[in-house]
Amino acid sequence: MPLRQLNSKRALISMDKNNTASVLREVKRLISINKLNDARMLIQPLIMEHRNDHRVFSLLGNIYHRQGEFSRAIKNYKTALDINSRDVETAINLALI
Repeated sequence: MPLRQLNSKRALISMDKNNTASVLREVKRLISINKLNDARMLIQPLIMEHRNDHRVFSLLGNIYHRQGEFSRAIKNYKTALDINSRDVETAINLALI
């Protein structure tokens, strides 16, 4: 990988880490206005960088749930709960499927 591309990639990763909360807020907003594909595209890059952040998987579960992809929603809700078993909202969302 050329140095310029590598530095750009590092900058994006760094930016993601600094802006995780704002990205998650935007994903929630997109879900609330039913722009589910946009929300999924925005959250996808966070999955690899934030594998221990239950919020990422919970929101992804919400997206899949609203799209009717129940098996994917269940998988993501369970992952979120494996990371943080005290996430009541995710537990409730899982129970509703």
